[in-house]
Amino acid sequence: MSARTILLYLCGHAGAIRDVAQSRAAFVTGLVLVLITTIPRNYDQIFIGEVPLRWLLGSLFFSFISGTWLYAVAYGWLARWRMEGDAVQHQSFSSGYFSDWRGFMGLFWMTAPIAWLYALPVERFLDSITATQANLVLLGVVSLWRVLLMARVLQVLSQAPFLAALVWVLLAAGVETFGVTFFSPAFSKSFISAMGGMRNSPEEDILFAALRTVMGASLYGTPVVLVAALFIRPKGLRALPVPQAAPVPVTLLVGLLVAWVVVAIVPQMEVARTAQARRLIQLGKPREAVDYLAAHQPKDFAPAVPLPPKTYEFQTFKELPRVIGVLQTTDPAWVRQVMLKKLDEMVSHSGHRFRTPGYLEERQKFIDWVAHGNWVYTAEPNGFVAMLDGLARLPEGRDWLRRNEPYLQGLKAAAVSREQAPGWELLATRVETALKGLPENPPKP
Repeated sequence: MSARTILLYLCGHAGAIRDVAQSRAAFVTGLVLVLITTIPRNYDQIFIGEVPLRWLLGSLFFSFISGTWLYAVAYGWLARWRMEGDAVQHQSFSSGYFSDWRGFMGLFWMTAPIAWLYALPVERFLDSITATQANLVLLGVVSLWRVLLMARVLQVLSQAPFLAALVWVLLAAGVETFGVTFFSPAFSKSFISAMGGMRNSPEEDILFAALRTVMGASLYGTPVVLVAALFIRPKGLRALPVPQAAPVPVTLLVGLLVAWVVVAIVPQMEVARTAQARRLIQLGKPREAVDYLAAHQPKDFAPAVPLPPKTYEFQTFKELPRVIGVLQTTDPAWVRQVMLKKLDEMVSHSGHRFRTPGYLEERQKFIDWVAHGNWVYTAEPNGFVAMLDGLARLPEGRDWLRRNEPYLQGLKAAAVSREQAPGWELLATRVETALKGLPENPPKP
C-alpha cells in the first residue's frame, strides 16, 4: 500500500477503495495511522507528561468504539439486511456478522489522516475568538469529509446507491453524535456552570452554542434519517471483499511518525511550560508560579492554552487572589498585565446565579450582584486580603482599584454579611481601608 493509494482513498477514488478493502495490511496500517493522528490532535493542547495514556491511546479507544458502532449500524444491520443470501459469505451469526469487522475497521481507520487538519496552528496567527471559530470549521470539515467518504466506501464496495449509503452512515453518526454531545465534559461543564452562577469564557460560549446546534440537529434529524433508512431498499448488494495478504508500508508509517514527532517537539515544550505553571498554582505555590512565568517570555508558552489560573471556573476565586497577592513591582510587566486581565474576567462572573452581567450598567445593582454571588462560598477571605495588598503595591493595581470601586463595595458587602465566619471581618476592614484611598467620584463599572 503506497502513499498514493492512501491519498486517492481519502479522495474517494473507487479503485483505491477497492485496493484498500482487498488488502489485509489496511487493518494494521489504519491502526498505526490512528495512533500517529494522536499527535496532531494533541501536540499543541495537552502535555504528554500529564496524561500519557490518554494522550497516546485516547484516539484509538474512541475510534474503536465509533468504527464498531458504524459497522454495526451501517453495514452489519442496514447493508447486510438487504443482501441476498449468496452475497453474504458467512451464514452463522458469530461468523457472518463479525467476519467483515476487521476489513471494515481497516477502511474506517484509514480515514485517520483527515483529522490532521486539526494540526493547523490557528491560535498562532488568530485571536482566541477567531481561532475557536476556525477550529469549529475544521471540525465540521473533518466530520463531513468522513461521513461522505464512508458513504462512498459503502457505495463502491456494496454496490448500493450513494444516497442509501449516505443515509446509513448518517443514521449511525446521528445517534453517536447525540450521545457524545450530551455526555461530553464540555456540555456538562456548561450546564453545571450555569446552575452555579458562573459565566463561560467567550470561547466556551462559541463552543457550547455549536454543541447545542449539533445536538438539536442530531435529535431531530436522526428520526428522519431512520425512517429513510427503513424505506430505502436497494437490491443486489454485495458483501465486503475478503482481504488478501499484503505488506504493511512500514517505511511510510515510520516516516510519518518521525515527521509528526519533529513537528510536535517545540509545541510540546510550550505546553509543558504552561502545565508547570498551572501545577505550581494548584500546589499552592503562587510565588514560585510567578517566578516561573517571569523567567520566560509570553512566546515561550502555548498560544492555544491559556496561562493559569483559569478564570472561568470556581477555583479562580481561590487561586487568582493568591497570585495577585504575591505580585511585586519587580515582576515583568507582561505577567502583571496578564493577571490583571484575569482579575477583570473573574469580576465579570462574580454574581449570583439569578442575576446576569446585564446588571453592570446600574451601579447599585452591580454591587448587589457581587455581594450576593455564589463565589463567597468557595472564596478564601485571606486570599482576597492578600490580593488587595498586592494591588495596592502595583501602580497598575492602584489604577485597577480606582476603576473598580463598585466591585470593592460589593466585596465589602459580601464580607460584612459573613463577618461571623473566620477571616471575613478582616477582609471587610481591609476593603474599607482600600476605599478610603479612592477618589470621591469613582467611575461607573
